[in-house]
Amino acid sequence: MDRQKNITVNIEYNVLSEDQKKIRKKEDKVVVRATYEYNFHDLISDDTVEGLHMLQDYRIHVTSSEKISIIAYVFDTKSAVDYFLVHPVGMGGDYYAFSLPGRSTMTLYFLPLGATNETISQSHCVHNVSITVRQNNKSETIKQNMKADSLWQYTAPVEQAVSVWIRDQLNNLNVTKRVRSKVRTTSKVEIARLIVIASVRNISISRSEITDFGCFMPTPMIVDRCAKLTNPVYYPASKDFANNVLLTPPSPLCPQDIIDIRSTMTEESKSLSVKWDKGAEQINLEDKISKKTFAIISGTTIMNIVHRGGNNGSFIHEIPAYSQWVNGDSSIVVPKGSEAILYVLADDYGREATMEGFEYPYFETVDDVSPDFSLFLYSRKLDAGVYRIGIDQELGGRYIAILISEMNRHAIGYVAAINLHRIPPPIFLKYSTTADLITTESATTSLMVSTMTTVTTTQGVSLSVLSNNLFAICICFMVYGESEQ
Repeated sequence: MDRQKNITVNIEYNVLSEDQKKIRKKEDKVVVRATYEYNFHDLISDDTVEGLHMLQDYRIHVTSSEKISIIAYVFDTKSAVDYFLVHPVGMGGDYYAFSLPGRSTMTLYFLPLGATNETISQSHCVHNVSITVRQNNKSETIKQNMKADSLWQYTAPVEQAVSVWIRDQLNNLNVTKRVRSKVRTTSKVEIARLIVIASVRNISISRSEITDFGCFMPTPMIVDRCAKLTNPVYYPASKDFANNVLLTPPSPLCPQDIIDIRSTMTEESKSLSVKWDKGAEQINLEDKISKKTFAIISGTTIMNIVHRGGNNGSFIHEIPAYSQWVNGDSSIVVPKGSEAILYVLADDYGREATMEGFEYPYFETVDDVSPDFSLFLYSRKLDAGVYRIGIDQELGGRYIAILISEMNRHAIGYVAAINLHRIPPPIFLKYSTTADLITTESATTSLMVSTMTTVTTTQGVSLSVLSNNLFAICICFMVYGESEQ
């Protein structure tokens, strides 16, 4: 890694002109080496209004001459605050499923991207977006056409918990149709990509009148049905960062399922019966866990798991499946004037990860939860600052890093880096008998290998302003160097 190499980052966003009447595009160029903090003081945005609305162009578009990682920091005048990992456009997908906690106000942001095939990105396409929202055992579906490069916001109150399913399909008159002839068959398939940002504001803190704010960028699903899987899906975690969870199936039509909570291979797993056709609920796992670490396991459901954490405040983040763990660099940002705890859960070779500026980390051996990999846990307190954890990709190990910080009136927690699901086909043993549920397997589902870099490193990202005009936002760039071969 060449820390002396200059990296050029371009940032584009809209601001009000000096007379406060016209909107103008602002383009900044910054040069970074290791880290750079960028504050947006003159952004414009609309007030948050209930329902689905198209916003003016409040996107922040970042491109870079080299691979970077971006952590966004959002705050308001009431000290509600959160950090979250910004996904690159390559992490966008056409299907999402997740749940959010209440009592709160949910705001979702939709950034439809231009259609892509193998080499071309287009901006003239229209996305047919379907949003299904279910809470209190009642479902509502909203359908909306969204032009590529537009920005949309959906806001709704949440009583206890809410589940959301989002499907995106292209409606493009200029899509290249499949051409058949007697000689050969060719096809160019354009892919719909949608980026989603999920947030909850005014979320109540237990035993307190304080409210907080939490947000994250969900990763897309690779299937949209429940059926017998070829191999069980593992979601390893620690009770330090996964004690209260919300589980979401890939489809609101999934039947009842039995989820296993395994703390060790030497003890019988605890079973959790989940009725997917009912409203979401926050599940406390304390009585299901007998060890420091554990795994949530399913043989039929590739689910999304959201953790709601925090004592002095509240935050939300995904609990990644083992297939989403990374084998490259992860960057960590600890807020100014605070301390945080970093948790790193790793497999056999992932425990070879190191932290810049620190002695070789000691990974504690914890109980195995799978016959296919072992688990190791590393944790340490960190003062305010920017840190990097990484692994030699040739080792082929995987790990996941999660940072948690408790402050006076709020808390933050986020996953430092995450991959898309990487599950080798066939995903299912056999097709479901439910005609309404259709497989949407990813076109590239090869297992992660040692040469794969973390997909959170990117040369282009899009980000929306996550709030009304009370909020400000800053982002911190962390430069990734190419690994020496």
